[in-house]
Amino acid sequence: MYFITLEVDDEVALHREAVKLRKAGVEFATIREPDAPYNGALMALGLFPRRKEELRRHLSSLRKLR
Repeated sequence: MYFITLEVDDEVALHREAVKLRKAGVEFATIREPDAPYNGALMALGLFPRRKEELRRHLSSLRKLR
């Protein structure tokens, strides 16, 4: 198993990606920060395994975290 980390500019952009993925039927889990000062803010999306060809279609516009 391996991980690829992609980045967005801010929490609003992350919410937009979540909406886009949900509409496309891509399964994911939301990761939220429970502690102050973020108190439940959306921090990441964890995508469930799928063929990379399927995910690439939905994620190709995002930058890889370096």
